[in-house]
Amino acid sequence: MHRKPLAMATAVAVVLALACAASAQAAAPELHCTATAQANCVITTVGGMYGNGSDNHEFVFGEGAGVTTRVKCRFKMAEMKDGARFEATAPKTTTTVDLKPSYFGCVNAGVKVNVEPNGCFYRLHLVAASNPPTAEVDIVCPPGKATEFTSILECTITVPAQLGLKHIILSNLGSEPTFTELNITLAGISYSVANSIACPAALKGNAFADGKYTGTSLLSGYEDEGLDGSGNPIEGPHVGLHVF
Repeated sequence: MHRKPLAMATAVAVVLALACAASAQAAAPELHCTATAQANCVITTVGGMYGNGSDNHEFVFGEGAGVTTRVKCRFKMAEMKDGARFEATAPKTTTTVDLKPSYFGCVNAGVKVNVEPNGCFYRLHLVAASNPPTAEVDIVCPPGKATEFTSILECTITVPAQLGLKHIILSNLGSEPTFTELNITLAGISYSVANSIACPAALKGNAFADGKYTGTSLLSGYEDEGLDGSGNPIEGPHVGLHVF
């Protein structure tokens, strides 16, 4: 006779538990740095010389116009630099991280290409309920700036700021201190080609939205020990970097 309140309380508890479970399932994966001394951690790529693929990044332009231009950035042994390097300072737990890129050893059909980010960077947003953990990407640039790909023949391809590119898959690699691997497969990148005699006739002076960017990089976490005299983050002891 007096069991109804108990039954109702039980039903409410079940509903709340289910709601909490649904909320947890819908939450975005998080990037966790096991730094202990500071609020933030420094994130950088581990070099391609270790065989993790960060020496093999490729941008593709002009496919839709039938003139495919591939810019490949590879590890440069003479300078001991990766084809691609990313740097960030981020909270120890976050669903968004800004990766500042640098590119080295880039060529198109054997011709050197200078890739200049001009202050542009990749803003990764981890997607709610994604499994495996997946990030959509914004290209963020200072006002009036864009990433420029310029060959020694003086043909320039310009990639401006843009939102919601898909996608990058993140995964954990190794035992503690763990690394986080990025598998980059961005498509639908908007870009424009200079109106120059050095550029292919089918591309020059036009804008497109069929660019692609693929590559793999391994990210490592470090204690944040402030900035050096040039304003660059100082890497402290190596710590784990996880996504889950």
